[in-house]
Amino acid sequence: MQEHAFGQTDVSNSQLHMFRCVIAMAHADGIITPQEHDYLTGFIEKLPFNADQKQILLSDLETKQDAAKLVSHIDTPKHRGQVVYFARLLAHKDGHLHPKEDDLLKYLHLSVSTDADIEGIRASIKAESKRELVVNDIKTDSTRPENGLSGLLDRFLLFCGIDVMGG
Repeated sequence: MQEHAFGQTDVSNSQLHMFRCVIAMAHADGIITPQEHDYLTGFIEKLPFNADQKQILLSDLETKQDAAKLVSHIDTPKHRGQVVYFARLLAHKDGHLHPKEDDLLKYLHLSVSTDADIEGIRASIKAESKRELVVNDIKTDSTRPENGLSGLLDRFLLFCGIDVMGG
């Protein structure tokens, strides 16, 4: 079987529902922005969803789903922790947190933390984010910083022959 981004060969039902909840977050404020759409389609393209799973996710992009029904299908601690992480990233993707997005984040956090090993989830999220998410974000959003301290540092490092954004 072909290996995809994140080193996975398939997507579990728990992980599928995690991403469905994240897509529900995109609908929370009533509009899916181009940034949110690109972020979500990036995951759909990079993860090894089967044809049926892709169809479900693409349908969810078009039609808002009830996150309360979806979250109950996230049954692994890793995915229960990651849903809040990814939903938070998506909620801030357009530059601001809408009150309805904040409400859904709070709901997801409460839903996944009931009877959960919070410390274990935090450790898992931290390890996963170091290993997988940062690399993915760099690959999918490789725009060089132009302004502020980050832009200045990037230009200085390039001048010194160090390309931190290079592959």
